[in-house]
Amino acid sequence: MTSNAIMTIPVVVGSNPPVFRGGGSAQAGAGSATVNMSATAQSGDFLIAGVAIDDSAATVTWGNGLTQNDVLTLTHGDGQRIMWASKVAGGSEPSSYVITMSSGADAVAFVLAYSGVNAVPLDGTPTSNASGANEGSPWSVTALGLASGAANRLRIMI
Repeated sequence: MTSNAIMTIPVVVGSNPPVFRGGGSAQAGAGSATVNMSATAQSGDFLIAGVAIDDSAATVTWGNGLTQNDVLTLTHGDGQRIMWASKVAGGSEPSSYVITMSSGADAVAFVLAYSGVNAVPLDGTPTSNASGANEGSPWSVTALGLASGAANRLRIMI
């Protein structure tokens, strides 16, 4: 599989197919982004959030119980950083999430909610691949296969 994604997050799903519950995205340039969800996450949903920021030293405060999982720092151009976090939704999730960045640099943030996904364990290790990425060129990333013989898997590519 080839995609323009640069991070691949393999997860284990339940016995029923996963369902995309809803999500949202927001642009930021002043240190925070408010992501309004198209549908509020329900208890037990798997939430995944991400930020791409034009600052290779930026950090993120996720809030709302999200836990940072991985950071990818790109070294081409003037440097960018991509980070992602996740959590299992509780009984009362907000209709929007505020993601705060340490930098006022341009950024885009997103939050996605899936039902039918087991957050633990991930199906292997999330992979990051930006090799050959050049400023102004589209990235092409080949995703690794899911665990051999594994049923009920979902791959989320950012």
